[in-house]
Amino acid sequence: MKVISVVGYKNSGKTALVSKLVTALSALGSVGTVKHMESHRFNPEDTDTGKHFDAGADVVVGVTGE
Repeated sequence: MKVISVVGYKNSGKTALVSKLVTALSALGSVGTVKHMESHRFNPEDTDTGKHFDAGADVVVGVTGE
């Protein structure tokens, strides 16, 4: 397993970068992502977790404050 951390300010392109990484890496094997979710719902297409799945992630974990 390899771990890649993507951090940055809101609207800085993090989700686009993660989606591209997931797409590329899923061609080589299973991919999972972990997303800090301060105020998101799980898995709708317009949220980051949904975009991670759409890019090809096998597992997506959302971590909330609760």
